[in-house]
Amino acid sequence: MISSSNKADNNKPPFIQFFRLTFVIFFLYLLGDAIFRWDGFRYYASFSEFIQSLSLAALLWAIMSFVCALILWVPISLAERLCRYKRMNFLSVLTFIYAIYAFMLMAIIATSLKNYFWFGLEVPFTLKLLTFLLLGLTAIVISFLIRTRLNAINAHITPLVWLFAIWVVLSLPIVAFQYFGYHKAEIKLSKSAQFSNRPNIILVTFDALRTRDMSVYGYHRETTPFISDWARSASIFTKLEASSTYTTPSVASLMTGKRVWTHHTFQNEGSKPDKSYSESLPALLKKNGYYTAAFIGTKPATASQLGIDHSFDLSPYASDFISPSSLLGHVNKLLYTLFSDKFRLYNWIVKKDFVFYPVLRLVSRKVLKTESPPYNVFYRFLVSLRTQMEEPFFTWIHLHPPHDPYLPPEPFIGMYDASLELRTKANQAKLVSGIGHVNVSEEVQDIISTLRARYDENIRYCDYEFENFIIQLSSIKLLNKTVIILSSDHGESFEHNVLGHGCLDLYEEVTNIPLIIKVGGKTENRVIRDVVSQIDIPATILDFAGISIPSWMEGRSIMPLINGESLMSKPVFSMALFNNKVGQPISTGTVAAWEGNYKLVYYIDENKPFLFNLKSDTCEMNDLCHDEPGVREHLLDLIQDNLKKANEKINPEK
Repeated sequence: MISSSNKADNNKPPFIQFFRLTFVIFFLYLLGDAIFRWDGFRYYASFSEFIQSLSLAALLWAIMSFVCALILWVPISLAERLCRYKRMNFLSVLTFIYAIYAFMLMAIIATSLKNYFWFGLEVPFTLKLLTFLLLGLTAIVISFLIRTRLNAINAHITPLVWLFAIWVVLSLPIVAFQYFGYHKAEIKLSKSAQFSNRPNIILVTFDALRTRDMSVYGYHRETTPFISDWARSASIFTKLEASSTYTTPSVASLMTGKRVWTHHTFQNEGSKPDKSYSESLPALLKKNGYYTAAFIGTKPATASQLGIDHSFDLSPYASDFISPSSLLGHVNKLLYTLFSDKFRLYNWIVKKDFVFYPVLRLVSRKVLKTESPPYNVFYRFLVSLRTQMEEPFFTWIHLHPPHDPYLPPEPFIGMYDASLELRTKANQAKLVSGIGHVNVSEEVQDIISTLRARYDENIRYCDYEFENFIIQLSSIKLLNKTVIILSSDHGESFEHNVLGHGCLDLYEEVTNIPLIIKVGGKTENRVIRDVVSQIDIPATILDFAGISIPSWMEGRSIMPLINGESLMSKPVFSMALFNNKVGQPISTGTVAAWEGNYKLVYYIDENKPFLFNLKSDTCEMNDLCHDEPGVREHLLDLIQDNLKKANEKINPEK
């Protein structure tokens, strides 16, 4: 006769069964996600890079499956002991625990997929409640089935266990080879005394900084009091247009002097610019005796992301400048530090559309201030300047703020809107992801006004940090022999039913960015209203350094404008091409062209142009395509002819 305690022992599933089931569930999800993710990944990277990233994800995911199985098993094991002591029915307790865990899992999955089901629309509370109850019922049913048939399930999943285990084992040498076999290439050149009289050059770019919210450009809020004062002896360009609406393509143009359709970096996680090993601004400067350094506070702009890290004598990890205030932030920083230079998708399992991301967000405390403070980047540069950098030097400093989340520390937070609204990262992210391109109601417009106030407060914070940086430079007697260039990678939108950036729309709020150039020892002030391009900045830097501008650069030096001379008008282009596959002809996206007061935006997919006169219509509300057909056809021909030439240079077999 079998005692009740022995029956409980027989019904108790061992840990290995629990782990096998968890392991298979995790890897079934990863397999499905890999199939889904490859469709986007193939646009900008090779299959071998995908396999490397998938192998890393598999190893990390296997570890997570073990941890989760352990977390599930421990309370069940404790419950079993309690049942023995209290003579309770272990299977009933086990079913209850299963139900709780299954319900939590279903809720997390639903949270991660809700945007796919509801498409960002307003959903009635009753529908949300009904969905919640259905998930709960489904979780209970699943838990009961698992409890009663755990042994049978384990028997049936054995082939999958072996298949996924082999996957993990094969991933080990792939990850090891990529991790330990990676070596950073370097350009090693000797310094020469003939270069000692050349100026130092510091390029400071703030991420997502637009001109129309800077008081130096006439904005009604005093967002840049120091920059306004500092620029009184500088050249201020009012019509600099970004090469794209998001970071990596824009900074690729900034570092190569090439347009996006030429360097072929279409996505933020995209391929490295064509020929970036030799055809880049820092490579030219280094070959000509400059000490080169990059202090980049955000991953999409890093030298390694652009394939130009070998051209910098010094380029710390972007993670060095992050000050995490949440578990999610710490995990991201750890993965970045360990794997970012070696694996394309180093952060696969913590990406926003992966099931693990909502879990990390759930256990992370609220983020109340920026995790990428400008101080960290400026301080690291100043320390390096005193300890290891040589003159002449070229330094590129890229700061993450005022990019979202707009969370400056006190006293800046609340400076332009004293309400308690939108003071956490989660609240701001929810607002941005929830609106997109839908019609904005009056109620939503009030929230957007608050969000813009937070953005302006972040700009004011950036101005304060830039002021401290200039004070420190002044204290070490470097300003008189240094050219300082202040700019951005792209702008930020709160208009035209678009929030943020990285969109197909090329309105001025996302393309018109600051450019202020201050030459040490000069006191002249110029306000220059000529239309210039972001790709003109690297050519101008070479001009300051006395280096010939190579033929592969599509930009030109704007030094004549700085010296008070005229410069022949030249068309300027910007483009959003993120849905194109690298190595294939460009067939989708948006391109804008500027010439004089006119701007034409061309949507390739719809074969639809929009024409604006920016002198009389600064907000781009009146399409002049029918009123001025001559201008429309001229600018449209410019775009289509240049696009055709760019496509003719692309090798489809590449």
